[in-house]
Amino acid sequence: MTTRMTKTSSSSRTACTRHVRRSQKTRSGVACVEAAFCLPVILLVVLGSVEVTNKIFLKQSLSTAAYEACRTAIQSSTTTAIARASGEEILKARNVRSATITFTPADVGNAPRGQMIRVTVSASGKANSILNNDFTVAGDVSSTVVMVKE
Repeated sequence: MTTRMTKTSSSSRTACTRHVRRSQKTRSGVACVEAAFCLPVILLVVLGSVEVTNKIFLKQSLSTAAYEACRTAIQSSTTTAIARASGEEILKARNVRSATITFTPADVGNAPRGQMIRVTVSASGKANSILNNDFTVAGDVSSTVVMVKE
């Protein structure tokens, strides 16, 4: 068996090389266009996820502070100031800014045994946003706990 080898002309090799080079340039251009379209979407999803997670953490922090303040407020030998301090301690530990704690009735120390004590803790979503810019849609977040005075 004999093998036959044919010579290829140098002009056809250069044409093939040019085609490969042009194809590589086109591919890198396509990759740049794909990145330009996909990167903003990926960035939006990541930042949105971070912001939603932060809002969940804020809501949980407010719920914990309201629970602790109400638990302190229902005790028989307590005052509103002591109950407020226990709630503010939780808020400070969790870096919650511009929060308000509201007690109903306002003077929990003089509330009779068996009365419902309501504690509402609210905070500005904008002040507690990680992004903290004009694109953040943030309203007030609040949590309420009701317990019976001991």
